[in-house]
Amino acid sequence: MARTVLFIDDEAEVTRGLRRVLRKSPYRVLTANSVAEAERLLSVEAVDVMVSDEKMPHTLGSSFLAAQRQARPDITRVMLTGHGDMALMTKAINEVEVFRFLSKPVPPEALRACIDEAFEARERYLAWTEHEDRAAAEREQSAHLDDALERLTCVVQPIVAHDGTLSGWEGLTRPPEGGAFAHVGELFATAAALGRTHEIERRVRWVLAAVAARVPRGVALFVNLEVSSLDDPELFDPKARLSRVAERVVLEVTERAPLPAPELLDDKVTRLRALGYRLALDDFGAGTAGFTALSTLRPDVVKFDMELVRDVHRMPSRAHTLRMMRELCRSVGALALAEGVEREEELAVLRDIGFDLYQGFLIGRPGPPFPSFRARY
Repeated sequence: MARTVLFIDDEAEVTRGLRRVLRKSPYRVLTANSVAEAERLLSVEAVDVMVSDEKMPHTLGSSFLAAQRQARPDITRVMLTGHGDMALMTKAINEVEVFRFLSKPVPPEALRACIDEAFEARERYLAWTEHEDRAAAEREQSAHLDDALERLTCVVQPIVAHDGTLSGWEGLTRPPEGGAFAHVGELFATAAALGRTHEIERRVRWVLAAVAARVPRGVALFVNLEVSSLDDPELFDPKARLSRVAERVVLEVTERAPLPAPELLDDKVTRLRALGYRLALDDFGAGTAGFTALSTLRPDVVKFDMELVRDVHRMPSRAHTLRMMRELCRSVGALALAEGVEREEELAVLRDIGFDLYQGFLIGRPGPPFPSFRARY
C-alpha cells in the first residue's frame, strides 16, 4: 500500500494547492477541510503523515494533533500555519510533539522535503517502537523464566526390567503450576529464545541431582540431556551437584538433534564416563541418524521411540523390525528399553521380542518421587 499523507486545512484552495505540490510524489494524498472530515478519514484510512493548519472552525489544529498523538502515536505530525507565535510553537513542541513547524506560505520544494523527511521519521519511530516492544516482551518472558526456574519441580516415572523388578526412574521436570508456562516444552523454547538454554539445563540437573541422591544403589535415575548441554563446561565439572551422584545417573541424549562430530563426541563421552555416568540414546528410531548415533555415542541403554512401540501387537512387520533393532543393540552391548508402553498386548509382544527394560503408563505414571507402581506380568 502506498504511503499516505493527510492535509487538513479549512480552506479548500489551500488543500488543492498542497495536493498539486505532491502530484508527482510517490505518496497517496488525502485532504480534509475540517477536523470532522479528518476524523472520518482517519477512521477508514491508514495515514502515515498528517499536516494540519492551526486556525480552523470549532477546533484548533494543535489541539486536534495533540489528541491524535494519544490516539494514533505512529502518525508523524506536522503543523503548517500562517498564524505562528511563540505560544503556539511551545504548544506544538511540548504537547503535540510535531516533527516540523512550517509557516505559510511554504515553498513547494521545502514542503516536499519536509514530507519526505516525515516519512523517514515515521519509519525510524516504528523501528524504535518495535525494538522497545520486543525488549519489553523479552523482559517479561525473562521474569517469567526466572520465576519458573526458582520454582521448578520434577516427577519420576518407573522403568522396570524384563522380570518386573525396578531398574530405574526417569526424572521429568515440570514448570510450576499457575505459572506462565503450560508445559516444559514452552519453558525450554523460551529459554532458547532468550539465550538461556544452559541456565535452564543447569537448573534441571540441580533439581534432579537431589532426586538421584535418594535413589538406592542398583537403581538408576535417567536424566534427559539436550545435545547443547555437551558444550556446557559445568556438565563435566566433578564438583557439580549431579556429578557427585553420577554413578546413579543415566544421561539420556536424544537422537532428534545432531550430535557433535565423532572425534568431539568421543572425547565428551570419555569424560562423562570417567565421572561415573552411564549413557542412553533416547528416541531411537525417531530420526535418520539413529544408527550413526548408536556407534558414536556407545550407549549403555537404547530407548526406542514410543511411535515404534505403539500398536506393535497389530503390526507384525513393525514387530519384526523391532526384533532386528533389538538384536543390533545386543550386538553393541546396549540394553533395549521400550518407551511408551500403554497396553497389555503391546507389552506381551515386546517381552517376546526380548526387550530388557520397559517404561510407560502401563507400568506406572509419572508422579512426585517416588510413586508406587505395579509390574504387570
